[in-house]
Amino acid sequence: MAYKILTVDDSNFARMLLKKAILEAQSDVEISEADCAEAALKMLAGNSYDIFFIDVNMPGTNGFELAMQIREQLPEAHLAILTANIQDASQKKAQELGAAFIAKPVTTEKIRSFLQQVGETDG
Repeated sequence: MAYKILTVDDSNFARMLLKKAILEAQSDVEISEADCAEAALKMLAGNSYDIFFIDVNMPGTNGFELAMQIREQLPEAHLAILTANIQDASQKKAQELGAAFIAKPVTTEKIRSFLQQVGETDG
């Protein structure tokens, strides 16, 4: 299944690594990128995405706040929260949002596992 994916991270390097991991995990996807929450929200207008990979620590609106806004607009979307902060509080917040928690550094294996779960949910 070809998914439309939006990655949101203020680091260009992190977005490049994430895109590489996504494409290694599943090649039949369409990936768009945003460098902040505000840009991501603008991209939602008139577009529909299946999967969101969202960094937590960004200037302005953080990833948790963005995830809440996406969840309100697209309740069926699959969300993955990405952060190096692996404290229980961050994991709990992701869970409360109905989002997967993926600890940085991102790897192809972590992305593949998440995409497999998405496939099982959609299948």
